[in-house]
Amino acid sequence: MLWLLAGAGVAVSLLVVDVALTLRNTNKLNEDSSWVARTHEVIASLETVLSLMKDAESGGWGFAITGESRYLEPHHAAVAAIDKEVVELERVTAHNPFLQARFPELQERIATSLQILDQVIALRKKEGFEAARQSILSGRGKQEMDALRVVVVEMIEQEQGLLRDRLQMSQWTYRFAIITGLLSGLSALAAVSAFSMLMWWHLAARTRAAAALAEQAERQRTT
Repeated sequence: MLWLLAGAGVAVSLLVVDVALTLRNTNKLNEDSSWVARTHEVIASLETVLSLMKDAESGGWGFAITGESRYLEPHHAAVAAIDKEVVELERVTAHNPFLQARFPELQERIATSLQILDQVIALRKKEGFEAARQSILSGRGKQEMDALRVVVVEMIEQEQGLLRDRLQMSQWTYRFAIITGLLSGLSALAAVSAFSMLMWWHLAARTRAAAALAEQAERQRTT
C-alpha cells in the first residue's frame, strides 16, 4: 500500500505544480501586457501634448495674421487641454525615472512657448499686425517650439525602446508559458496514467488472489 500512497502523492504533486505554473504564467502575461499598454499610453500622451501645442501655435498665429477672434477659440481650447494632458502625462510616467527627469524641461518649454504666443496675441490686440509680425519674425517662438519638439521626440524614442524590450519580454513569457504548460501538463497526465495502471494492476492482483483463495477453499471443502 505504501507504493500506492507514494504514487498518489506524486500524481497530486505534479497536478499542483501544473496549476501553480499556469497561475504564475498567467499573472506574468497580464503584467507584461499591462506594461506594454502603459508604454503605448505614454507615447500617445506625448504625441497629444505636441499636437495640442501645434494647435495653440496655429491659433495664435492665425489671430496675429488676421486679427479675427475666431482663431483664438482653438488656441484657448488647446491651452486648456495641454494643462490637463501634462498632468496625465506626469501620472503615466511616474514609473520611468528618465522621463521624470526630463519633465521639468518639458514643462519649461511648454510654458515658454505659450508665453511667447500670449505676447504675440497681446501685441496684435494693442499695437496691430506689424508689431505681431515683427515678434513672429524674431524667431523666438519657432526656436522654442523646435526645442520642445526635440524634448518630446527624445522622450518618445526612449519609450519606444522600452516598448520593444517589453514586447520581446512578453513574447518570451508567452513561449515559456506554452512550453512549461505542455511539459507540466504531460508530466501530470503521465503520472495520473501511471497511477491508474498501478491501481488496475493492484486490483487485478487482489482479484486473482481472492479467486485463488476461493478455489483452494472449495477444494478443501470438497475433500
